[in-house]
Amino acid sequence: MRRRLNLACGMLHRPAVLLLDEPMVGVDPQSRERIFEAIETLARGGAAVLYSTHQMDEAERLCARVVLLDTGRVVAAGTPAALVAGAGLTPVLHLRTARPLPPGWLGAIAGATLAESSTSETTVEVTDTATVPAILAAALRAGGDVLEMALARPSLADAFLALTGRALRDEESPAAASA
Repeated sequence: MRRRLNLACGMLHRPAVLLLDEPMVGVDPQSRERIFEAIETLARGGAAVLYSTHQMDEAERLCARVVLLDTGRVVAAGTPAALVAGAGLTPVLHLRTARPLPPGWLGAIAGATLAESSTSETTVEVTDTATVPAILAAALRAGGDVLEMALARPSLADAFLALTGRALRDEESPAAASA
């Protein structure tokens, strides 16, 4: 409630510039949505909002431009979509089939590359999501009987990890090495 009150006080006079540092820390999901809506309304009204966060989903939702920092240095800057594209990440289609798909089932579908395949799990990297129907049709023709499918688009968090080349900070810390 204190965080909501602080934010309300800061936004009450409809400032031209709003500086927010980790405004969602310790906020419940309902309050989080209301705060997002208030920030979006203020920004649509012409206010400049500088939003500092470690939560990439917040930045992806609220920010027209993002500056990614790693160990105090600028790694990349741009729109969330441009940062994801610049990281060279592509959408991935995950399939679970009743039977394994035979070798060569994907054929020559342009923009589709087989990434992984096991007994009933298959992962296909796609450069254009418009190829997904053709991939599904190929799996069905190959007798795959698709039980589940999921299309995963890369996120800003994925881009950050790709651009910094790091998965977990704990892997590098001296405490982790001695544990």
